[in-house]
Amino acid sequence: MPSAGTLRFFVPLILLAGCATDEADVDVTAQACESQIGQWIAFEAPPRPSALGRGYPQDAAGRAIISRSGDLALAIDPSQRNPVMTLTGCNWWLTRCYDAHDNLDDCYFSVPRCEGDTPWLDDALCCPQACYDDYAQRRREGVPPTEALLATAEARTCFPGLVEYAAGGAP
Repeated sequence: MPSAGTLRFFVPLILLAGCATDEADVDVTAQACESQIGQWIAFEAPPRPSALGRGYPQDAAGRAIISRSGDLALAIDPSQRNPVMTLTGCNWWLTRCYDAHDNLDDCYFSVPRCEGDTPWLDDALCCPQACYDDYAQRRREGVPPTEALLATAEARTCFPGLVEYAAGGAP
């Protein structure tokens, strides 16, 4: 471990190399810097659109009916909170960032990180740290950005509670 004086010398080099956003974010070893995928970019995603604001008809409970076949209707309840909210919020942020910056590595590195084991209870658009770690590992293995993004999302294991929820369990 370098001394405090040595670390201060390395901080400007680390910042120039794009391994941190500023001195407050520096928690660096040479290995951590080399393994980082992407660089921090400033981006704020627009809020997710509400199904209710898209002109869908509503049922008696106020849910947006997005599909109907005979007496069967598929409705979205905007008050529902579950792990799918984390998955869709993460993907919404990454997609909007990519539309604006055309670099998935930078977007995945820069997306706000979810906190806690129940991030779907917040309205924040975020991705779990485990998802960035999974994505970054795939990229280090040579998987192209879009394929790494899709594989991480399809694996679902980095999103807290999602696997259990998809299997019919409680989050």
